Amino acid sequence: MTKKQLTFALSIRDDISDANLFSNGISQNIIFLCDLFELLGHKVILLVNTKRQQKKVSFRSKQNYKIFTVDELVEKNIQLDIAFEIGQILGIKQRNSLAKLGAKMVTVHCGNQLIMDMEILFYGDGKDTGRRHISDITNHVWIIPQHAHQLTYMEVLTEAEVNICPCIWEPSFLPLKHKSSMKFRRTPNIYVMEPNMSVVKNALIPITIIEALHRESPDIFNKAYIVNGMRIHKHPYFLNNIASNFHSTNAKLTPDKVYFTPRAPFHDAFTHYDVLLSHHWRNELNYLSFEALYYNIPMVHNSVAMKSVGFFYPDFDARLGKEALRSALTEHKSNFKEHEQLNKQFLKTISIHNPTVQEKYKQLIDKALSS
Repeated sequence: MTKKQLTFALSIRDDISDANLFSNGISQNIIFLCDLFELLGHKVILLVNTKRQQKKVSFRSKQNYKIFTVDELVEKNIQLDIAFEIGQILGIKQRNSLAKLGAKMVTVHCGNQLIMDMEILFYGDGKDTGRRHISDITNHVWIIPQHAHQLTYMEVLTEAEVNICPCIWEPSFLPLKHKSSMKFRRTPNIYVMEPNMSVVKNALIPITIIEALHRESPDIFNKAYIVNGMRIHKHPYFLNNIASNFHSTNAKLTPDKVYFTPRAPFHDAFTHYDVLLSHHWRNELNYLSFEALYYNIPMVHNSVAMKSVGFFYPDFDARLGKEALRSALTEHKSNFKEHEQLNKQFLKTISIHNPTVQEKYKQLIDKALSS
C-alpha cells in the first residue's frame, strides 16, 4: 500500500458555485472526495473546461480548491497520479494529455447509468449524440453501492476493471443553525422532493401513497407539497388519467390539500419536523435522505440499505407505504430520541472520517495505480 503523497485531479462542471451546489449531487460528491483524499494525505485539483482567472475556488465547506483546465496542467507540467472523470466528461485529447502527465484514468459513475442509457435510447429526442462512454485510456471505473446492478454492464461497455466505492456524505454544506431552530407542528405537513426528471426518482408512488392515506384519514396530515412538481401537475396524462381518479389531488373535490411547487432547498422546505416521503427505483442512497437524517426529519422511504432508519416500505407497495406514512405522522415525536440516535449511527457509516471508509478508498487507489 502506497504511503507517499499523491496528486489527483477531479473533473467538475464549469459553472460550479455555492449557488448551484445543492442542485447537483455529483458536484457535492466531488467535494467530499476531495476532502477525503486530503484527509488521506494527498493533493487535489479540480478540472474544468473553461479557463478561470481565479485559480482557487471555495465552497461552504471552508476549503480552497485549486482549479485548472487540462491545458493549464500541461503548460505548467503538473504531474498527476490519478485523473478522475466524474463531474464532466473528459475527451480523448484530454485523456491523452493527462496520461502524458503520468495520470491513471478512473471514471466515477455516481448516476444510475444503465437506466439512464435505457431512457436515452427509448425516450430521448435523438439530439444526445455526444460520446458519454469513452473506453480509450480508461484504467478503472468506480460505481457507488446502490448501482452494483450495473457492474457487469459497465465492465463490458468500458473494457475496464469496475469496482464499487463506498458512498460518502458530510453535512458540510448544510446550515447548522437551522437544525437548532426546528419545532414540531400539531398536524404535520408532508413533503415529496424527488427531482421528477427520470423513472429512477419521481413522485408518482409518493402521490399514490398520499392518496391512499387521505382516503382513510384525511385529517391526519395538514397539507402535502409535491416539490419539483410543476412538470407533473401540467402533464395532460397525469391530469386525465391519474389526478382525475384521486381525491387528494383534485382541487374541485379537495381544495387546499395537495400543492405542486417549484424546486426548493431542503432547509427552506423543512422549518418544522414535517414528513419527507420518498421513493426510488434502484437508487437507494440519496443525499436528500441523508439531509433528512441529519435534521432528524421523519422519513418514509423504500431503501433497503437504510432500513435501520426512518419508516420503511418495500419496493412500489403503496399500501405498505401508506402505513409507513401513518406511523411517521403519528409516532415520530414520541420516539424522537431513538430516531435521533439511529440517524447518527447511520451517518457515521458514510462519513469520510470513518476508518473503514478510508481504508476501502486506500485499497481502490492502490488498485488504480497498479493497473
